[in-house]
Amino acid sequence: MNKKWLPFGLTLREIIISSIGAIISTLIQSGVTLLTGTVKWDELIILRAFAFLVCQFVLVAVVILVTRNSIQKKVTSLYEKNHAEEISKILHDHENQMAKLEEKYRNDFVKITDQQHRFIHNARDLTVKMGGPVRNKIRSPSIIPEGFRPTLELLLDKMESAFKPLVPADTKIFTAIRERHGDDFITIARGGDTNKDARQKDTEPIHIKNHMIEDLLRSFHSGTDCVIITGQGYPNWHIGRKNNEKKEDLSVLMGAVFSKEWSDNQFKPIQMEWLLCVNANKFGVFKEEHKPMMKCFTDVCGLMINIFIRHQPPDTSGENRKRQKPPPSGPTGHTWSI
Repeated sequence: MNKKWLPFGLTLREIIISSIGAIISTLIQSGVTLLTGTVKWDELIILRAFAFLVCQFVLVAVVILVTRNSIQKKVTSLYEKNHAEEISKILHDHENQMAKLEEKYRNDFVKITDQQHRFIHNARDLTVKMGGPVRNKIRSPSIIPEGFRPTLELLLDKMESAFKPLVPADTKIFTAIRERHGDDFITIARGGDTNKDARQKDTEPIHIKNHMIEDLLRSFHSGTDCVIITGQGYPNWHIGRKNNEKKEDLSVLMGAVFSKEWSDNQFKPIQMEWLLCVNANKFGVFKEEHKPMMKCFTDVCGLMINIFIRHQPPDTSGENRKRQKPPPSGPTGHTWSI
């Protein structure tokens, strides 16, 4: 309402007030002059005409005042529409830039973790070479003594912390190790965000002929990842009917941990000892770019396993872990067994 409408610096309100004052003044003056007879009739007509013009001006000013808000709203709406289009364009450009940055970050992350995996992989292989042959091929069912289980769970907690920033913020993650006992893999330790007692109560073994184990062996046989992406809803998922109800393993990274030895100038896997798992309660959160990081952890566990089995006493109870026939020969420099 205080916007200047004339070069003289007057506002619309000031014009209306001044005009009304002029009308009143003209009417008073006309009445006085008419009563006193100090003006002629033609002069009075001129005064009345002036008063009429002033009234018309006031009327126009009132109409402008009434319609001003409507016009201002239309102008504001048009401005906001144009402004919204501009903002939309800015946001679209920003999304494109963020997508490019995310792609770059993803590629850099894969490259970095792949280099880390190469280092850990070579360190494990060097440990196997320096460790010599495995003397006790028939060992007690459990590689990790019971007293070391809490320490193993602390390591699994650290593993969960490493994967947590790589998934959506509201995703729950837990980690687990399954150890081979006979023809089954049973859970020996868990870490991360889960009710360990509840899962242990309903846990079920994974048989050596399970589709997931076969997929891991095929991956190992082809010399690729030895890590698979699975979980509820995936074709190869077939475990834990009771624990499935908890919906904590909708997306799973699963890696195989092998014992090895260096013989005849080549590495010879002895058998699959552990299944290392990272579980998430959201479908599809684990992707191919997570595999290099998972391989880092499986190779670290492989390093531990290959130290443990070289210091484990032979099985004196008669309970040993069964050996299966090896699958067909793999690439040069490898032999295979489960």
